Amino acid sequence: MIKENTFMTLIEGSTILYSLSSHPPLIEVSHLIPENVLVSGTEVIPGVVAPSKQMSNVLKKPTLMKTITCYLDKLSLHLYPTLEKFEKELVELLNADRLLKKDQVSDGSTVVIQERRLHVCVHNSWCYVQKPQVVVLIPGTVQRKSASFSKSLPKQSLVLRSRIQLKELVKHQMYGIVFHLEYVFSSSTGADGKCWSCSQPQKV
Repeated sequence: MIKENTFMTLIEGSTILYSLSSHPPLIEVSHLIPENVLVSGTEVIPGVVAPSKQMSNVLKKPTLMKTITCYLDKLSLHLYPTLEKFEKELVELLNADRLLKKDQVSDGSTVVIQERRLHVCVHNSWCYVQKPQVVVLIPGTVQRKSASFSKSLPKQSLVLRSRIQLKELVKHQMYGIVFHLEYVFSSSTGADGKCWSCSQPQKV
């Protein structure tokens, strides 16, 4: 295995000794570190108090940074160029791909959008720090200010009517909120008498 790795050199007569053991203090910060990742005690782990002269190895006794609670209200997504054109093209592309896989020109089925889901979660640039919340968006009209007019103009968007609460935010430049848009499609019964549905994730 070492011979196949261009970043490692075999040294004759050398030996590496190591041991595996559990470290209970790390359980408290395990949600901030991805699985199967080697981490040094001198690394800056987003969400963990950074190393200092008094504590050079933060993994010996890690301390979580103070979290804040954030609320997202009146959330709306504006898709380019417009919501109607975006979804129309998305449905057409999906239907064309479906027919191509079946090697057919048309089968009498019609693809329609069944649901629009938004996955929202806090990310520390290493991993998601909590399980993403999944909410349903609905088409709606919101007021948006025009660049050339002082008055607001109505614009068709995907709107969330409820409030989202995020508890794991930290005042750190590597923390952020990730939005992941997912479309769920369904098809009317075709000539083969079958009905199908699928989901199409879309990062925003």
